[in-house]
Order: sequence, then C-alpha cells, then structure tokens
Amino acid sequence: MILQFSTAIHPSSKPIAEDFFAKVHTEYPEISLLRMYASPEYDDDVWMEVLAPMSEERETELNSFATSLALDILLEHGFQVMMFIENPTLVEA
Repeated sequence: MILQFSTAIHPSSKPIAEDFFAKVHTEYPEISLLRMYASPEYDDDVWMEVLAPMSEERETELNSFATSLALDILLEHGFQVMMFIENPTLVEA
C-alpha cells in the first residue's frame, strides 16, 4: 500500500480517508493508491486516484464497494471521499 499526499488534506478528514483506503485495499489487495489529495472545491472532501489492474467485472464490484463505504463516510462525518479508478488492463474502443 502506497500513501502519497499531494494537496493538504484537512486534519480531521485524513485518518478517515486512510481508513477508507485500508478497507478497500483489504477487499481488493491488487489496487495501489497513486494520489490522495483534498478536493479543489471543498477542502474537507478527499479525492484519491487508484491503480486497479483487474477485470471489468471486478472493477465494477470495487466501485460498488467503495461507493458504499464513501456514502457511510458522508452520512457519518459530513464529507465526501471520491475514488477515481485507473485500470490499465481495460482498453477503450
């Protein structure tokens, strides 16, 4: 697991975002964190870019799992965590 923080993340959001990635990484160990940074729109929100070399079906499952966890964070803590998935194994037509 690689953690790289680019733009300063709000101190109260950082540990929750790290826990979010750890949970996702536990379920999908093949993913790698490329970048984690504060949203340019709202500094409480956290954006992360993830490298996910996997099948399209598994990526869909990953996205669903991460979205569910992100919704829990939004409802419990009041800020968003967004995961942008880069999948080098898929080629767009």
